[in-house]
Amino acid sequence: MRKQNANYYAVGNRCALLLNELEALLRELEILSADNPQKNRAHLLKVLIQEEGFHRIETDPVREARDCLGASFNARALLAEAPEKFNCSSLMAYVYGRCGIRLPRYALSQFLRDPGVSVDFAPIFPGDLIFTGGPTEYWIHNDEQHIGHVGIATENRTIIHAVPGQGVIEESLNDFFAGRDFSGKRRIIPREGGLLILEAPPENEADCSEAYLLKIFGRS
Repeated sequence: MRKQNANYYAVGNRCALLLNELEALLRELEILSADNPQKNRAHLLKVLIQEEGFHRIETDPVREARDCLGASFNARALLAEAPEKFNCSSLMAYVYGRCGIRLPRYALSQFLRDPGVSVDFAPIFPGDLIFTGGPTEYWIHNDEQHIGHVGIATENRTIIHAVPGQGVIEESLNDFFAGRDFSGKRRIIPREGGLLILEAPPENEADCSEAYLLKIFGRS
C-alpha cells in the first residue's frame, strides 16, 4: 500500500493539503507531467476551485489565533464553546481546525501528533506550537520531559495562548516563559510545501484523502 501523501484531515467544511505533496503523487501516477511545475499547479487549482467548486480560504493559524484574543478562559472548555471560551489546547485545536487541519484535543496528544515535526527551540517560526510545563502535567518518557501548557508562535516572536484569569492573550517570549520551563516544540505545517486551505461547497464534503483526490483528477 502506498503511503498516503495527504497529511491533513478535513475539519468541518474545510480541508488543507500541501500542493507539493499532491503534485508529487499525481506525477508518480503520471496524471501530471514532471517537467512543468507552474502549469501543474495552475491545473490543480483549476480542478479544485473551478470544476469541483471548492473555495480557497486565505488564512493561517496565527491569524485565526489573533481573532480569538480577548476570549475567556475555561479549564474544561469544549471545542463547541469556541470562539467564546478556550483552554490552552482547545485554542490550538480551534485555530488549526479553522485552517482545515485537525489537531487532537489535549496538549500532550498535540505534542505527540503524527504527522508533525518535533524541532529544537530555535529558530521559532509562525505557527509553531510551543509546549511548557503547567499546573497539570503529563510525562512523556521520564520526569524530565512533561507537557502542561501550549501556545502558538507568531511572526513577532510573541506567543498567543489561553491563560487562567486572563483569557486569550498575546505576549512576548520572555513573559510566556516566566515561571514556565520549555518542554518542546511542534511544527504542524512544513516551511515548504504550498499549503492550500479549501472550503467545500454545500453539496460536497471536505475531503483531502488520497482516494478522493485521485478520483477528481481522473484516476479512480
